[in-house]
Amino acid sequence: MKKFRSNASRADWAKKISLLYIFFSVVGIIFNTYKLDFLHKVKIGEDFNQMDAELIDHIDQLLGVTLIGLYISFMILFIMWFRRAYFNLHQKFNYLQLSEGWAAGAWFVPFLNLFRPYVIMKEMVEESANYLKKVGVDVGSKAKNILSPWWTFTVISMILGRIIWKMKTDSLEELIDLTQLLIASFAIDIITYFLFWQMIKFYSEREKLMEIAEKELEIVNHTSSSPENEMLTI
Repeated sequence: MKKFRSNASRADWAKKISLLYIFFSVVGIIFNTYKLDFLHKVKIGEDFNQMDAELIDHIDQLLGVTLIGLYISFMILFIMWFRRAYFNLHQKFNYLQLSEGWAAGAWFVPFLNLFRPYVIMKEMVEESANYLKKVGVDVGSKAKNILSPWWTFTVISMILGRIIWKMKTDSLEELIDLTQLLIASFAIDIITYFLFWQMIKFYSEREKLMEIAEKELEIVNHTSSSPENEMLTI
């Protein structure tokens, strides 16, 4: 059986990027609220400064590129952490529902990505609690309590993202509709990525406890199988 692999660094980086995404989502709400006000003024025929319109356009593009970069970075880091966490759980149990590869692949398969990552995370939360309970550690129910809200907001965020991606902006009305939906989407993302941060934090704490338990078990096994102990047994 393979040894338990450290996952702390991946967890730390994923949490940092999730906090950055939350920060820029707040910026996105503030900026798009200002942009929406600007668009409404244009709609009713108020005069506007062309330089203001160009500045809004530049900020819009910069914010979009930043958020796309953070999203890609976070998903790469999270999936790396998620797969390693599922791999580690496989070292404790030989009856898990899926192979460790699905912890990464499930995010990229249409339809399956709406429920399979949740199934894996649920199994991780439940089985890690069972393992630690056997070694005398009570981890509480924090991770279990946020499991359903985490996935609910994740799916909502995914759906909103796809809707926004396909929206047209050929007219002022369509641009106003898009901006309003962006504000709502950023608000959902703030909750979503905070729940991601919490889920990583809570499960990482369990992984540390499992890693400690594994090392202590190795010490006990090594001690019990040493020649000195064998002589004492005889």
